[in-house]
Amino acid sequence: MGSSVRRRLTLTILVWAALATGGCSTLIVPPHVDPEAATQVMVADYGYHSTVIFPDSKGAMIEYAYGDWTYFSLNQKSYLNALHALLCSEQATLGRRVLKQPTNDPTTFSGAIGAKSVLQFEVPAERVRELERALDRRYAAAHESPFFSKVHNLFFVKDDVRYSVAHNCNHFTAENLEQLGCRVEGWALLSKFHLPEPDERNVRTNPATRPTTQAGAPLH
Repeated sequence: MGSSVRRRLTLTILVWAALATGGCSTLIVPPHVDPEAATQVMVADYGYHSTVIFPDSKGAMIEYAYGDWTYFSLNQKSYLNALHALLCSEQATLGRRVLKQPTNDPTTFSGAIGAKSVLQFEVPAERVRELERALDRRYAAAHESPFFSKVHNLFFVKDDVRYSVAHNCNHFTAENLEQLGCRVEGWALLSKFHLPEPDERNVRTNPATRPTTQAGAPLH
């Protein structure tokens, strides 16, 4: 079975599940952040799979990916394996890679990494460091040598957080976004994330990290 057919079958399964649960496009509401304390991050959409990309403490762009071990890391993408991953996955996986492509143009960058599209926005730098530490600990917890996939260009380890249709790669993306201080509105079942329209941003900006001038209150 060709890769395009496999992708269409997988996407069909996810669409059916999304319709059954009312899932649709998921809105990312970034936090208000002081430009001097901001860091740019990205959400990449690979068609039915999404990831969060962020700069690590050394300035390199890091991408973490999550999925079912057999279907994703071993690339055994049969129709039955897709169903098995969504309904009764026995092992999840966490993948990681360092991206060296220039990030100044999101359209060029998305094509260079094989994504359909990339969203770019700012979050507090301290939140990025917190997410980096959390994901690094989770990745290191596998206590095994990473498995490199030439197909995905990712280093995979087994992950303890169970994968399912109710907790797939896009839910993982949503969780990471929330740790970065974003508000996520929607089911996050599919990879269709979007940002508020320009005229909505001031209205919908997440107030969680909005600066305050109250006496004694910290500035975030």
